[in-house]
Amino acid sequence: YFNSDGSASVSTSQSISLLNEDTINYTHTFGGKHYVSVLGGFTYQDNVNTSLSGSGTGFLSDVTQTGSLGSASIPGVPGSGFSETTLLSYLGRVNYIFDNRYLLTASIRADGASQYSPGKKWGYFPSAAVAWKIKEESFMKDVESISDLKLRASWGLAGSQAIGAYSTLANLSSGKTVFGSARYTTFAPGSQMPANLKWEITEQYDIGLDVGLLKDRYSFTIDYYHKMTRDLLNSVQLPTSTGYSTTLRNVGKIENKGIELSANANIISGRNFNWSVNGNISFNKSKVISLYDGQDILGGWERSEE
Repeated sequence: YFNSDGSASVSTSQSISLLNEDTINYTHTFGGKHYVSVLGGFTYQDNVNTSLSGSGTGFLSDVTQTGSLGSASIPGVPGSGFSETTLLSYLGRVNYIFDNRYLLTASIRADGASQYSPGKKWGYFPSAAVAWKIKEESFMKDVESISDLKLRASWGLAGSQAIGAYSTLANLSSGKTVFGSARYTTFAPGSQMPANLKWEITEQYDIGLDVGLLKDRYSFTIDYYHKMTRDLLNSVQLPTSTGYSTTLRNVGKIENKGIELSANANIISGRNFNWSVNGNISFNKSKVISLYDGQDILGGWERSEE
């Protein structure tokens, strides 16, 4: 273009994910009323990401577009990248049903993620849920208007590994500098300080009720939940005197709780015409319990009182 010799750049990236899942399941019904299902296994997942880039400035012509970076009078510094993360998990689950009235599920996961610090790579996450099919009780059998009535409760822990590869290591970044008339390659610490990190944990309770009326022509569901997330993985600012601008840390705690309601009505169910209506509404209250070193998060808003 005018007053320029032009510039060109090319970049490419590739992601490869290998997932292996091995499980074994056992089911058995005995006594006509007891149903048991047991599952166990492990999974292995490996993710590899690579990238490559090249550039140049100063071209005699733009005919070749990006097909001839070597014809640039000033070649750019090529770049490349590599990262690999691995997740290994062991899991187990037991389901038990008695007389199609009482249901129990219990499970546990053990997850090991390569991103975390030595000694903290593994997290353990149990969960349990129970349900009571009230409609199957003898005192509800003759209530024809109620086709389904079930009470549910659950509790569980879940973990997050939402951090990049090598976040806990002291990474070096390469660069170029000139001394005299010669150019040299340099290595310096990155802008992010390595941190001693562990799993981010979310604990949740839930209580729900399912109701079906007139052979499930009308159905309703209500759920109350309480969720607490602790050891949040957050980027925090550092004084520039440390030589780093940011670091990742397990800081803060957030609480979420609320109610979810849903309703469904099959108004018309015909051979050639169906009409159904669905609706839902939820109420959620979120509260920040604690932050990094008790510091507030400052925003651009102001509050005035009269």
